[in-house]
Amino acid sequence: NTNDGPIDVISLAQYFGLNEPDKDELEADEEAKKLNKEMKEQRKVLRKTLLSRAALAGDLADKDSLAVAGLGEAVTELKKWVSVACLESDKEKVKLAIILARHARICQDKKATAVSILLKAKKDLSGKELKQVDDELVKVYGLFDGMGHVGDNLKEGMLARFPVLKRGV
Repeated sequence: NTNDGPIDVISLAQYFGLNEPDKDELEADEEAKKLNKEMKEQRKVLRKTLLSRAALAGDLADKDSLAVAGLGEAVTELKKWVSVACLESDKEKVKLAIILARHARICQDKKATAVSILLKAKKDLSGKELKQVDDELVKVYGLFDGMGHVGDNLKEGMLARFPVLKRGV
């Protein structure tokens, strides 16, 4: 292992990040406490923005093959800042699962990976947003030869779990 001179601490900090200050340190220093709060808020906004950008890119790439590169770029940037663990709501986690499944299906041609991501989301998460996961699963199952019946079965189950109400006029 060779070292070509002094260690660039700033570059290392930018690449790997730093440990957050201890709670004791923050309690003792109002300025550090304020900065910590501001930085966390900015990171939260950045994560939401990247999630929305990747979701939009996924919607476009699902409809237009010319938009595939945009989805790849958006997901690459998203993965730098967002993980399931850092998201607060199941709604955001469902959105992330759909984005990653579309990326696997559209950009990497990994349909089985897409199914795996979506099934894990169905198992781990809850809420009405899971209908979106089922819709995406139906799409993916439709791409497999001989798996149309699985998609049909899922559609029937969706009608039972998410009934469509018809209103009389």
